[in-house]
Amino acid sequence: MTDFSNMTIGELIDVRKANNELLGEANKVAKEYKDQENLIDAAIIVELDKSQSTRAANAIGSVSVSTTEEPKVDDWDAVYNHIIQNNDFALLHKRISATAFRELMKLGLVPPGMSSRTVRRVNFRSLHSED
Repeated sequence: MTDFSNMTIGELIDVRKANNELLGEANKVAKEYKDQENLIDAAIIVELDKSQSTRAANAIGSVSVSTTEEPKVDDWDAVYNHIIQNNDFALLHKRISATAFRELMKLGLVPPGMSSRTVRRVNFRSLHSED
């Protein structure tokens, strides 16, 4: 790992830009591999369906297809009504919308049981590209 503590701000910006470009390229490659994997998985499902099987193997590995039911909301108002009427909050992820929270903070209406924390991030914008 590189020691960045002795670099000037100019050097840090330069290495941040270089790192950002490398990360972007790596993410493109990762997305290509993920897209490829999705196509392979679709082909595996087709082949397993043809053989009326849910599992196959060869000398280097095995594949299996599982089926699960996933939620799809058709009417949010009905879902929210159900959750409130039945106290069924387990249906929701326990995460607060940061945007809605910030809006309430601006109005001085922070809900009970909540507080804010300060997060500092570096925002990087390249002024020119070597494309």
